[in-house]
Amino acid sequence: MKNYLLKITRFGWILIIIIVVGFSLRAYQHYNFLRFNPDQARDASLVRDVVSGEKAWPLLGPQAGGTNFRLGGAFYQIEILSAQIFGESPDRLAFPDLFFSILSIPLLYFFLRKFFDEKISLASCALLAVSFYAVKYARFAWNPNSTPFYVLLFLYSLNEIATPSNKKKWLWALLAGVSAGIGVQLHSLLLFSFPVVFLAYFTYLFFKKNPAWKWAPAILLIGLFLNTPQIISEVQTGGKNTQAFFQGMNNKSARGGNLAQKFILNTTCHIQANSFMLLPIGNDSQCDFADASANFQKNEKKAGGKISNLILVGDILFALVFSLGGYWLFFKNFQKEKDENRKRFLGLILLYVGTLFVFLIPLADEISFRFFLVLEFMPFLLFGFWLKFLNEYFASRRDAINRVSTTVAASVAIAIIAVNVFYLTRNFSYLAGNIKEGSNGFEEITLGEVRYMADFIVSRSDGVKKIYLRGKASELFEITKPIKYFTDPSGLKVNNFKKGQVLMPGEKVFLIDVVKNPAGKNSSPEGAVDTGSFNRIMIYEMGE
Repeated sequence: MKNYLLKITRFGWILIIIIVVGFSLRAYQHYNFLRFNPDQARDASLVRDVVSGEKAWPLLGPQAGGTNFRLGGAFYQIEILSAQIFGESPDRLAFPDLFFSILSIPLLYFFLRKFFDEKISLASCALLAVSFYAVKYARFAWNPNSTPFYVLLFLYSLNEIATPSNKKKWLWALLAGVSAGIGVQLHSLLLFSFPVVFLAYFTYLFFKKNPAWKWAPAILLIGLFLNTPQIISEVQTGGKNTQAFFQGMNNKSARGGNLAQKFILNTTCHIQANSFMLLPIGNDSQCDFADASANFQKNEKKAGGKISNLILVGDILFALVFSLGGYWLFFKNFQKEKDENRKRFLGLILLYVGTLFVFLIPLADEISFRFFLVLEFMPFLLFGFWLKFLNEYFASRRDAINRVSTTVAASVAIAIIAVNVFYLTRNFSYLAGNIKEGSNGFEEITLGEVRYMADFIVSRSDGVKKIYLRGKASELFEITKPIKYFTDPSGLKVNNFKKGQVLMPGEKVFLIDVVKNPAGKNSSPEGAVDTGSFNRIMIYEMGE
């Protein structure tokens, strides 16, 4: 063991430190701060029923957003396996997403090493490790959350298969088949893009007389094998899910403006998402650069509006320079690349990114930052091209200037890391209930908060079998199903209290609210006989 540790290089130790930091941020307060919305409660309930033997293993997975089409069942199958190994608690179901998010860090390093030196690759990996965006989507169970790992593995494996010097082509064919077979079941965008990239890439290899094209059938068979449950479901239902797929796509593509407007909106959102994944300033979920003029006007009416507008202008300028300049450097490197293997890999990435861009045009009116999980690696790749450009630009200058350029590049990377760490610590403080932000606390209700509310209700049920929840309709929509996940085993029936409803004997009402003043006292509503608080929530047992 000691000899093995001595063989680890300085860059190897730095990578290990980066991975440890990335793990720490993703695992911090994993149970209490784990997002547990209705989708997570639905999935956890299904897994619990399967593990207990009440239901069979599902053939299909969750519904694709806004449609009746259901993805393949890989996500549920992975969650069930996690529950069987670690236990069925909702936080254990999120272990796979946490695991694959951490694995994405070293995988990105090896991915980037195909073009860049150790320093640039490590700098980009450090940014991924602390990225507010990457950490956010690693901290709860959701079917798209592991897609960054499977995308990297898919692209990397396809490249290794076609690399002449690589002797273990069977291994990379296996990994390509596994990553493709699981990836298409995690996100509808990958269901579109992976087959197109696979077909185009191996067609290219065939015409280039690269013998790697012969591995295409094996990869295809592995992918189809992993989708066997979905195929069985289609046979049993007469293709019902496929029909839902085409109907959903037709409905989505028919929404919004004309093609030119969607193209502009799609381009704008790509630029903003690239920027946000690196520098998390501004809206943390929606693409709103297209509404910049409206945002300027809103800020002017607020205190400190001029400062907010200056930040907004700086954010837009950074996004434009970083994304457009980054893609220009990407194309420039692709054009002048002489090494056939490196050029092919760059071309493969361009093919994947271009395919996704085209597929997102019809959906431009509804895309948000979450859609870009399938492109999470891209900003860090562009950052690498920026650092490579700086190194090459100053390489022929005097040593003093070269040292200045290195200092500037390091300062930029450190500044970006600092901004991400600031927003992460602020978010953790918010989830702990220490500060109040403008967002609705119930939009990202946490497992710790849900469990506290459920335990509060059960402990005060006093033999009552029917419980009602009071609050805003939009808030109850976010928390009722998660609470029921924990109260159902006790036999309690939990429903939402309707306006004007009269309580019957043997029924109780609980009012749920967001903490109004984390730094001070929150007054109890009239009629409350007991109060509980945890992090961002307040719960009141109301008298009859």
